[in-house]
Amino acid sequence: MCVQHPGICTQIVLQLACAKLERLQMKEIADAVAGRAELYVDGGIRRGTDIVKALALGARAVLVARPVIWGLALDGAEGVRSVLDHLRVELVRAMALCGAARLDQISNDLVAKQ
Repeated sequence: MCVQHPGICTQIVLQLACAKLERLQMKEIADAVAGRAELYVDGGIRRGTDIVKALALGARAVLVARPVIWGLALDGAEGVRSVLDHLRVELVRAMALCGAARLDQISNDLVAKQ
């Protein structure tokens, strides 16, 4: 609906939990919208490598509510900061291992084709 009626909304939110299913669905959806809508992954993001995979599969961004809630429950605002810092450190490390210095250098050639 978003692609057919661009004035109505500008994004599609995906909630995918299974890693294999996620790869298949993200590729199909990214190909179908062909850049006419932004894709966001909501769900299943627990590590920096999950962020790299989502971006490589065509997501514009990821949503990380559950880990943030865990941090909040554990240690309040400091717990949230800790969770987000941990994700950032893991993301930077994963990007370095992939040879990507910037987010715009993460591309779908980083994902194994099956």
